[in-house]
Amino acid sequence: MKNKSGFSLVEMMIGTVILALAIGGFVMGLRASRSEVEFSDKHLSTLVCSQKVVEDIDEELWLNARAFNTLGVTNTKIVSTPVVDDECIFFSDIEFRAVEGSDNIELQGIEKEQGQIYDQISDLNLTLKADRAAPKNQNTAEANLYETDVLFSWGTTRQAKSEVTAVFFSPVVPKKVDPITSIPMTGSSELNQIIMNSTGGNPDALNNLAEMAKISGSFFDSDFYKSRIEKINELREKSVNLPYPSRRLYDCHAEMAKLWIEMARANLQFLFLLEPSLSWFVANKNASLGSSLSGANQQNLKLIIRDVSLLFSTFTASVRQAEANYRFLISEKMADYKGPRTQYHLIAQIIDLNRVIALLPNFPAGYKNYMLLIKYIKEFARNRNPSLERFVNSELENPGVEGMIKDLPNLQFLHEFFNMKIKPALDYMQSGEYLN
Repeated sequence: MKNKSGFSLVEMMIGTVILALAIGGFVMGLRASRSEVEFSDKHLSTLVCSQKVVEDIDEELWLNARAFNTLGVTNTKIVSTPVVDDECIFFSDIEFRAVEGSDNIELQGIEKEQGQIYDQISDLNLTLKADRAAPKNQNTAEANLYETDVLFSWGTTRQAKSEVTAVFFSPVVPKKVDPITSIPMTGSSELNQIIMNSTGGNPDALNNLAEMAKISGSFFDSDFYKSRIEKINELREKSVNLPYPSRRLYDCHAEMAKLWIEMARANLQFLFLLEPSLSWFVANKNASLGSSLSGANQQNLKLIIRDVSLLFSTFTASVRQAEANYRFLISEKMADYKGPRTQYHLIAQIIDLNRVIALLPNFPAGYKNYMLLIKYIKEFARNRNPSLERFVNSELENPGVEGMIKDLPNLQFLHEFFNMKIKPALDYMQSGEYLN
């Protein structure tokens, strides 16, 4: 019997079917793989875009407490916006471009002529939703938090989606005052004895006066105060001999600003400690200090009031000195020693310090100077920094001290503290009425 070689017709048909199935499976696998690659690629794009949106909101809030309203990001205004062609506020400042027929430059978004990047995200739409974790009127820590959903959708039906949730701090509840300081309370035992032994004095009046003497005297006698003043004077003398501009001069002024900020914070803590005793005297103007605090001992009283007044004046001076040193760091020839992000944070620090200065009753020009700064920043930020521009416009739309502190609970608290508690008390003590 002869052996037959080759394939029969049946075998060939079976082989063709198997090959067709294999090719079909391969093609389907390629399609699925391509679809997965496209989906993963789009998810990567939305992840990068989401990160930009989150960082932009965070930077906006660094300066502008009204940032969510300024950006139009609230649950009462939910809009799905394309990210290309300058339609979305978060993607309209991608690069600087020269203005045709001019030496000026302007910020522009992602447009068709940018090619691949445009094609990659041209069908992306951004939807933002934001709301507080708790209602403002609940006066809880959660009310200070904004919960934000960053949602990107794409495709012809917008069914494909990628969502990121972020939480931002935007306070509506003022920071609680901690009436504790790390600087020890020393005071003068001799002066305390003179006060407490005053014949015929109201016990509460004497106790509050002794507390005022202890608090104000402790600050100026402290190692903290003396060491900071000594170090600042050393740096000031050093700066005179450093070349301008130079990195060493930059670091010298940065260190001085830091020391003045430390001084201002400690100073404010002492003012918080001092305020209850000051306010007691305003509320009890007829309380007697006794006969032993008249005559020769009136000099002790005057020294106490001098130190109390000096405490507030030192706070004012510390804030102004810190602001002046920070402003020097962003001057034209000094700013190049740090990058744009550091400069932006310095500008934010300068704005915060000027806001505090604008509240001080012993510096009437404070708010005027603040508005001059805002107008300067408006020119500086034009076509350079959209978030700064938006902040400035928001400030200009809310003029006056009351407008400035609107939506800023910590500033509202300081405004009340300085102008409704400290100032009336100091005015009364400096008037000498309590001596009668």
